[in-house]
Amino acid sequence: MCRRRAARTRCFEQYHWIPANGPIRLDYDTDIVRLAFLNDPKLEPLDSPHWRIEFIQAFGITQTELDSLKDIKQDAKEIIERRRKTNPLLVTDLARKNG
Repeated sequence: MCRRRAARTRCFEQYHWIPANGPIRLDYDTDIVRLAFLNDPKLEPLDSPHWRIEFIQAFGITQTELDSLKDIKQDAKEIIERRRKTNPLLVTDLARKNG
């Protein structure tokens, strides 16, 4: 995904997340129920005279991880950075189970 923004307009900030209102893929047994947004690890932002273009990615999080966010046991950054240790590009694995 790509985000184009003027200096004061910001959407999809790093570590923000949104609910998917259920599994992120229909007709597939997955525990991924939310998407967190991150800066793309491979694509650097581009600046122009009028806009800054930032490349973002969505990373799936499980219900258990969401519960940790709601209970304030962990914040989104902690959850995502823990996942980054074994998945440096943060590719969403639909087969990843809760926990």
